[in-house]
Amino acid sequence: MLALLEGRPAVVRLLDFSGDKVPPFLRDRGPQGLAALLGAPEALADQVRAILRAGASARLAVLVPMVTSVDEIGEVRAALAKAAAAAAAFADAVDFFSVGTNDLASEVLGVDRADPGSRPALAADPRVLTLIANVVRAAGAAGVKVSVCGDAAADPLVLPLLLGLGVRTLSVGAARVPRVAGWIAAADTAAAARDAAEILAVGEKVIR
Repeated sequence: MLALLEGRPAVVRLLDFSGDKVPPFLRDRGPQGLAALLGAPEALADQVRAILRAGASARLAVLVPMVTSVDEIGEVRAALAKAAAAAAAFADAVDFFSVGTNDLASEVLGVDRADPGSRPALAADPRVLTLIANVVRAAGAAGVKVSVCGDAAADPLVLPLLLGLGVRTLSVGAARVPRVAGWIAAADTAAAARDAAEILAVGEKVIR
């Protein structure tokens, strides 16, 4: 797939072995997600080497999922730098933020992603939307890009709110791209910004 994207942007996500992605027989058996990957440095090294090799001809970005601390980013960057044998090519800070709405809503609202009640529209909850807005502001202040992935990016109720927050990069399933592109083209961003502001005002009261 990466060979087809020569000279084009490509984002490769590191293994996210957590939550509903973990086989039932491996649950509750030690760390999951990024912690599990960082706890297996040889597996991390193998993975980043494969990513760099496969994506050498693309404008490659590596997405680190479920980050909880700056130290974790440092560990992954060190592995990437070692694999690329060019530590100077990596900056001190991240180059982009990617908000996974499924995981974010699950963590904030305490809903299991496998639960039937877990749905894309949960990203419109004031508590979740407030956090997304904070990321967008932080990204703007730092001069880095921010994207939103997850099912909410293709939800007709949530998408306008994301646009209203200033999100301009979205990741959706390939089959949904034409439909989502149509929604974006028809969107009234000024009205979306007002709607998002109203929800954020509620979010401030809830958080306080």
